[in-house]
Amino acid sequence: VELVELGSGASRKTRVLLEAMHRSGDAERPRYVPFDVSEDAIVGAAEALTGDYAWLDVHGIVGDFDHHLTDVPRSGRRLVAFLGSTIGNLDPDEQVALLTQVRAMLEDGDGFVLGVDLVKDATTLVRAYDDAEGVTAAFNRNVLHNVNATLGADFEPDDFDHVARWNAAESRIEMWLRARRDMQVRVKDLDLDVELVEGEEVHTEISSKFTEPTITDRLATAGLRVVRFDTDPRGWFGVVTAVPAG
Repeated sequence: VELVELGSGASRKTRVLLEAMHRSGDAERPRYVPFDVSEDAIVGAAEALTGDYAWLDVHGIVGDFDHHLTDVPRSGRRLVAFLGSTIGNLDPDEQVALLTQVRAMLEDGDGFVLGVDLVKDATTLVRAYDDAEGVTAAFNRNVLHNVNATLGADFEPDDFDHVARWNAAESRIEMWLRARRDMQVRVKDLDLDVELVEGEEVHTEISSKFTEPTITDRLATAGLRVVRFDTDPRGWFGVVTAVPAG
């Protein structure tokens, strides 16, 4: 029995699933396969988990969803987990494409657990992405710090305002950076000059929200059948359990 976690990060939330697998007694030595783009995150998680769980085997894989899911070796019955609502950062076609890749990882008897952020009132959503402490604003501006570091650009992140909007038609939060002044930015590594006028906005991220019917439909399109849909008491977040259809 193995648990494959996509976008595993530090694997802290995964302990609940691992301990449940161990208690079930389905396998003498269950296997955990963290899959993440960060090698440091996988190594750190593997060291922490094997230190705490002598009964667990860990086989980490460094990769991204677009290219490396087929590199995950199989070892018996499998549960694939994609927690943390990360699927919301993809547009609908990309969501279905990723879910289709997940379906290809599964055989009869396997399962898939997916975390989703659910549609809620617009005021609550916007407040979550434009918090008074400025945490999300700093996260958004960090995009420009990364562009500067990786592409030799000279953006001034403090010259941009953070903007978060609820797009009801697409059921998603959109994050933007709005220029506070006219500016010309040099992106050295691309030999590119970017001109922005005051008030012009740069689209940086989406965070899609779901209803039970929409995520059920996306999973069905990818060949997966929902067998359980759980939410918190307020109905703000969902955990979907699915199996191969047909």
